[in-house]
Amino acid sequence: MRDATTKEPIAAVLLRITRPFAETSTGPDGVYRFRDLKPGTFTMSLLKDGYGARHLLETRIGADVRTLDIELDRAATLHLRVTDRSGSPVVGRLYLGVIGRGDKTTDFGAGVVADAQGHAVYRQIVPGSYDLIVSQGGVGEAKVETEIAAGENVVRVRLE
Repeated sequence: MRDATTKEPIAAVLLRITRPFAETSTGPDGVYRFRDLKPGTFTMSLLKDGYGARHLLETRIGADVRTLDIELDRAATLHLRVTDRSGSPVVGRLYLGVIGRGDKTTDFGAGVVADAQGHAVYRQIVPGSYDLIVSQGGVGEAKVETEIAAGENVVRVRLE
């Protein structure tokens, strides 16, 4: 496991496979090892504070695979400013669908909560090109194409 920019090893990255459940983390040298994992196709999540969460869908690990080298990008934070048709802030639980475009992105959905000003935050996104789908039952839905860079990003969304 290495930093995508510096190529330095990253310690304490949590690697989680969902089915069958398996979990491990990287050592100081960025090396990780799953023990007793049978060959197959897995969904693997990679989590580390300060880095974008990665979800590797349908990762094939065969009997001959000894190493899977992975690079993580520094995290981006997404600040959503959500309004309804009339321009009033949308408050409460929202669904955020993130559909990646490009080679370092994956698709996922998450729940976020908007405060009284319609501000919701989602952290640990891998920088890249995305289609965001934001919705709240009874209020509406919106799809927004956006570029997310490392650091802080603000996206304004109007639910229709």
